[in-house]
Amino acid sequence: RKAGQSLVFTHRILHWGSKGNPHSTADANGPRIAISFVFSDEGFEAPYVKEEYFGPCHNNIREAEEEEKNGDSKKVKSSAPWKYPPFSIRLLLVCAQLLIYHQRFDLSTPMLRACYDYCKLHSKELNEVYRKKVFVEFVKAMKEQSSGGVVDGGAEEVCALE
Repeated sequence: RKAGQSLVFTHRILHWGSKGNPHSTADANGPRIAISFVFSDEGFEAPYVKEEYFGPCHNNIREAEEEEKNGDSKKVKSSAPWKYPPFSIRLLLVCAQLLIYHQRFDLSTPMLRACYDYCKLHSKELNEVYRKKVFVEFVKAMKEQSSGGVVDGGAEEVCALE
């Protein structure tokens, strides 16, 4: 893709990248500025983390529960400002994504282990299918680190990790 164009990888991610700074001392491709937005629709695919971390903010929880009980849940969801997941959950998603896409990053073995340890500590917060995928990729990453190359497999070792 050319700098300045957008990409849609899946229904979850929109990614935009710019040209690098022409005055940069880096190589001709230079560093770039990039931003990604992540979306999720539970009707299409389950969110990676529990639903409770996403949704409308309410100053009065009882008011929100009452609106939902009265059948006004669509109004509540569409009109209320949305909350961000807590930092611990955002960090969990970062660690999980680093493990899943480990081949794109030059992560050290201690960094891979730290990401895995954090995911393991908070594993109950992850969707079961996504959690298994994260653990499979950790096994693959560790095999690649030890062999110095790409390795297939890894699913059979996940049971020992969980």
